[in-house]
Amino acid sequence: MYLIWTMSFKTFLNLTFALFFISCSSTVRVVERYPSNQKKVEEVFSGKDNRLKIKKRIKYHLNGSLMSKVELSSNKRHGFYISYYDNSYTKAEGNYKNDKREGKWIWYSKKGKIDSIFSYKSGLLNGENKIFKNGSIASRSFYKENALEGKYNLYYPDGKYKTKGNYIDNVPNGKWTWFDEKNNKSRIVNYSKGKMNGPIKVWNDSSFLIMIGAYDQNLKDDKWIYYDARGKRDSTLTYSEGRRYGEYKAWHDNGNISVNGSFFDDKKNQKWDWFSDNKTLDSSKTFNLGELNGPAVFSFKNGSTKKRTNYKSSKINGLEEIYYQNGQMQSSVAYKDGIRSGPFKLWRSNSNMEEEGFYKNDSLHGQVKRWYSTGDPASVSHYKHGKLDSLMQIYSLSFELKKESFYEADNEIVRIEYFEDNKIKEITILKEDSILFQRSWNELGVEETDEVFITGTRKESEFFLNGNLEYECTFKGKYKHGIEWWFDEQRNPLKIDFYLNGEKLISHEIQYN
Repeated sequence: MYLIWTMSFKTFLNLTFALFFISCSSTVRVVERYPSNQKKVEEVFSGKDNRLKIKKRIKYHLNGSLMSKVELSSNKRHGFYISYYDNSYTKAEGNYKNDKREGKWIWYSKKGKIDSIFSYKSGLLNGENKIFKNGSIASRSFYKENALEGKYNLYYPDGKYKTKGNYIDNVPNGKWTWFDEKNNKSRIVNYSKGKMNGPIKVWNDSSFLIMIGAYDQNLKDDKWIYYDARGKRDSTLTYSEGRRYGEYKAWHDNGNISVNGSFFDDKKNQKWDWFSDNKTLDSSKTFNLGELNGPAVFSFKNGSTKKRTNYKSSKINGLEEIYYQNGQMQSSVAYKDGIRSGPFKLWRSNSNMEEEGFYKNDSLHGQVKRWYSTGDPASVSHYKHGKLDSLMQIYSLSFELKKESFYEADNEIVRIEYFEDNKIKEITILKEDSILFQRSWNELGVEETDEVFITGTRKESEFFLNGNLEYECTFKGKYKHGIEWWFDEQRNPLKIDFYLNGEKLISHEIQYN
């Protein structure tokens, strides 16, 4: 009888529950489907007939698993919310209040680990917030009405600090410290309402201090000291309102001074000296507000002068002198506004002259003399705007004239070659390297001109009473063609005129030492 009563009581409870459920049951409607007709969104209503109210909205993944559930009130999200990945792991959970996030919200990774925790008030970030990576905390911050406010920390995977700082009204404020993975400080920066303000320090990976300085309202200020990778002093300079002012010094690894200078308004100013690691002066320059202006001296490692020059507005101006290491001058060149302009001289290391001449607008202009290494004259040339023009004379080591050439805009038009006794060996008229006329003699003075240059020509001659030639001219038809020349009584040429089909090319007076 007890068994019958028990079963009857269970039946009674089930019937009672069923009747209660039917009387209080909610209406569920599918409001959106996937193209495959799989339900996508359904809504749960309460109430009857035209008084139905949405209580809950449920979304599904395409595979049929639950995507999200949210409670509603007056058609607004209000109450608990939860969402899921398509593998059924929780994705996010939290609460809404009047359609805005409220309180603590948690996001998870697809593997079920906490990804982040954020706190809200009326939909705005407010309170403590944490971000995780692979299950370990990566950052911790605080918000007030959606703005960062208070402590801000970043962490390495092992939980040690990576960054420690503070925010005020969403900008950095106060002391900020960065750490390396060994928990050694790597940087300290001070802020005031978002701007760097106060001391700054930086360390390298070996924990050596490599920089000390200060900022004033985001601008570098006061004395800054830099150190090398081993923590030894490298350089010092001073800033004011972000610009370099005053003394600048730098040092070699051995502690000896390497640079000594000064800045004004962020520009190099006055005298700057550079030194080698053995304290000898390497170079010295003078600046005026960033531009080279004044004398400059460069030295060899042994301390002897290598070069002296002068600058004006960062361009070489005046005489530039360059020396060999033994102290002997190598060159002396005049400049104007950075361009070679004026006389120049070149010397060999044995103090013998090598070249002397003149520049105009950075091009050879006028007479240029050159010497052999023995000190004997080698040539005398004439230039016009960088091109050979007029006469060039070339000498042998015994200072005998070997050749004379006449140029026009770098093109050789007439050439005279001599034997060692100054007697003429060959005369040539050229055009673009092609020989148009030529006469040749042997060392005895006997003419050996090729027939091709004789055929079609004739000569007119005059003689002294002693029988020596006084004057001679070559014609082609009625026009002078080739050479017209005059001699003294010893048959030495005094003057030669050169013609080509009646056109006079050159008139040359021959001088003898």
